[in-house]
Amino acid sequence: MPLEWFSFLLLLAGSQPDFPREVLPLLKEHCFRCHSHAAGKSKGGVVLDSRAGLTDSGDSVPPLNLKNPSTSLLLQVIRHAEGVPAMPPGKRLEPGQVAVLSRWIESGAPWPAAPADLGPPLRRPGSVTAADREWWSVQPISSPSLTTGKVGPDAYDRLVLTTLAARKLQPAPAAEPSAWLRRVHLDLTGLPPTPKTAREFLAVPSREARERVVDTLLANPAYGEKWGRLWLDLVRYADSDGYRQDEFRPQAWRYRDWVVGALNADMPYDRFLRLQLAADELEPNNALVQPALGYLRLGTYEYNQRDSAGQWDTILDEITDVTSDVMLGLGLACARCHDHKYDPLRQRDYHALRAYFTALAWPAGVATDATRQVEQTAALARWRIINQARLARLQELEAPARAKARAGAIEKFPPEIQKLLKADPATLGPRDRQVRDLAWRQVDYEYDHLENHFPAGDSRETWRDLYLELSAARPKAPETVLVAADIAATAPSSSFTRRGKTEAVLPATPLLLDRLPEPVITPRSESTGRRSALATWITRPDHPLTARVMVNRVWAALLGNGIVSTTSDFGTLGDRPSHPALLDLLAADFIAGGWKLKPLIRRVVLGDTYSRSSNHANEADCRLQDPDNRLLWRGPFRRLTAEEIRDGMLAASGKLDHAAGGPTVAGDKNRRSLYLPFKRNNRDQFLAAFDAADGVLSTPLRQNTITVVQTLLLRNGTLTSQSATGLASLCAQGDSGEQRATELYLRALGRPASPGELSIARDLLRQGGAPGDAELTDLAAAVLQSNAYLYLD
Repeated sequence: MPLEWFSFLLLLAGSQPDFPREVLPLLKEHCFRCHSHAAGKSKGGVVLDSRAGLTDSGDSVPPLNLKNPSTSLLLQVIRHAEGVPAMPPGKRLEPGQVAVLSRWIESGAPWPAAPADLGPPLRRPGSVTAADREWWSVQPISSPSLTTGKVGPDAYDRLVLTTLAARKLQPAPAAEPSAWLRRVHLDLTGLPPTPKTAREFLAVPSREARERVVDTLLANPAYGEKWGRLWLDLVRYADSDGYRQDEFRPQAWRYRDWVVGALNADMPYDRFLRLQLAADELEPNNALVQPALGYLRLGTYEYNQRDSAGQWDTILDEITDVTSDVMLGLGLACARCHDHKYDPLRQRDYHALRAYFTALAWPAGVATDATRQVEQTAALARWRIINQARLARLQELEAPARAKARAGAIEKFPPEIQKLLKADPATLGPRDRQVRDLAWRQVDYEYDHLENHFPAGDSRETWRDLYLELSAARPKAPETVLVAADIAATAPSSSFTRRGKTEAVLPATPLLLDRLPEPVITPRSESTGRRSALATWITRPDHPLTARVMVNRVWAALLGNGIVSTTSDFGTLGDRPSHPALLDLLAADFIAGGWKLKPLIRRVVLGDTYSRSSNHANEADCRLQDPDNRLLWRGPFRRLTAEEIRDGMLAASGKLDHAAGGPTVAGDKNRRSLYLPFKRNNRDQFLAAFDAADGVLSTPLRQNTITVVQTLLLRNGTLTSQSATGLASLCAQGDSGEQRATELYLRALGRPASPGELSIARDLLRQGGAPGDAELTDLAAAVLQSNAYLYLD
């Protein structure tokens, strides 16, 4: 080879490749599929479609090492170096392609200022810029009502009409009075109007009559049951632990009932939140509010989980995730393991917010009645004195079984947990006590099943007989409620790992919201004071998120779509508000009105926007501009929720049991759906089929699936058949088929039958004999399965 040619190859090998012509095509073909904004993927936390991605992305180390490019992770993976995953997966790059990328990386991976078709640049980790602080949802709420306290009665409607006019869209006319009546009943109570209510209202459907209807509904205990279900969806309420064992939680219902009661009493929303986060710190002597702490006890729990430390971390992670999503509309969960890829939320922000909860503990339930507890304690002392000899004999009989149960439970754990279980709790630090307490639940479980640890024979029978005899005479324990508390007045230390380095972290709020003062933590004698500080900060009247997020949820529940359609995400990955001024006006009115939900709801449902027909004469043209009705050119149209379908059938048939609250009992088949047993792994078949929440994940909006299973349950299920029979029997007293059909439609749909419906009903009922015959039941079943029943227009 001539010397000149050899020198040229050496020069070529060391030259910097042309980025647009040589490098970018290779990245697009082999890398961007899994590591780019356009693909919406960042496997391993890595994105390669920006300079910032090369230098700052990655869950462990960044792809590019600027100080020593030849050691870069990206270079190692394309060369299939030992100890790193080979990339791209599957077919290996050609030697020439590896050479091009190697030259580019070793030359520092130069990146053009604006390469074509690469989408938005990756956020630089740890940064919150001035532009970030201009994002709409973190701006102060702006509205006339904040300064004057008064806004005209039609202000919401005027803002909607202004937006429609700007798009040259005309709103739909007002809905028929019967449609509005059914809509407002189901939206406020989850139940259809009674025939008496429908007759009275439809006779004179005036503005005053509408106001009376709304005021009656807001005062109805069913209001709290309906809106309580919306909140319980958000916070993942269930009556069981979840996971494989899915043990029943016999006292979970007290939190459910507290939510319903608080909403019926129109408790101010700021207090509603504060009590759920820190009732034990804020009002320790008020027994009536302690059930609110059930919010902190809703996490999933596996009784036989051996990694108790990891499980406790998961519980704290879930509380942090739900609090940020539900109360603040921030998707902080995406920043748990690394800085958020798109929002200005740092990994440090996540763990600083989590630090407010790190002292949390799940103590045994506390008595709901202090007087009853004192009485029971005294009675228990007397019982022990009277049965001293027999109790000693019981302890003697069960001592070997208890030792076996304890040892068997402890030995299943890894050595570090065994050490904690064998230690004196008083000698342990806060974090070790939290882990020990969680693991000890498995020892308690074996103690509760002590009979399994006796050898077969006379000793087991003798012990069982004595145990049952003593248990029958033992004073009944007072009822208890699930609460939360801090493990100690000093919290465990908090830290997180970033690229192999552990960083300590103290409680703090997200840097993005640093316009607000940091919470002031005031330690108490038995508590850190952290949760009450966070609760106070979240409910500040000048907080830009809390009120906006809640009023948007109310709007979504009533109008079918939120002003921000991503109701739990007010960040850059969520939608922008369709009516920003309206959202701020709602939030400002909410705060100025003392954070009360009922006046806000009343104003919305009496407005023209809510009262419009769901049908529009120019629907095709409107859909071209606004296919999802975000601009509200027509009234809401939705399918009933699973609970509304079921409860409405029972109400129409006269079978619904309106009893409110109390323990969850499996046999209460005719109570409202809210009170049915809600096991995470064994949900009610009908409710699950119609998209009820699963109690595992926060559910801000229900899905609306259409499945064959739904059709089969409606057509062949016992709920429909029994409800149809009951409905037909209530309507069988009419003098004619037309009267019976009229009554049936009024009970099922809250309105009279249309002429066409009456015609079909007359034809069907003529085929039968006496009133109440099979044809009337068939008509009832048909109506309860019809779109007129299943959908709200």
